[in-house]
Amino acid sequence: MIEYDAYIFDLDGTVYLGEALLPNAGETIARLREIGKRTVFLSNNPTKTREDYAQKLTRLGLPTPDSDVINSSYVMVDFLQRRMPRANLFVVGSSRCVMS
Repeated sequence: MIEYDAYIFDLDGTVYLGEALLPNAGETIARLREIGKRTVFLSNNPTKTREDYAQKLTRLGLPTPDSDVINSSYVMVDFLQRRMPRANLFVVGSSRCVMS
């Protein structure tokens, strides 16, 4: 069996669907954590913050810190801060497009 130090999971449709964990997702992630593996979660949905996702995972039985969630708005902000720290931006998006 190949083992890795960390495992990355997509969220909606992979770990949960709506307000329920998908079969075996919770058990798999809990077991990985028990044996000392890091679990990180990804979403391409920018309408929720990293905190929103961490709170949802915690509510569903997978206690998760904000730092273990990466979403598309977080990646974009990080990129812009590193590559274009003084850029002027015109952002078009949902009012829920919160960057944290």
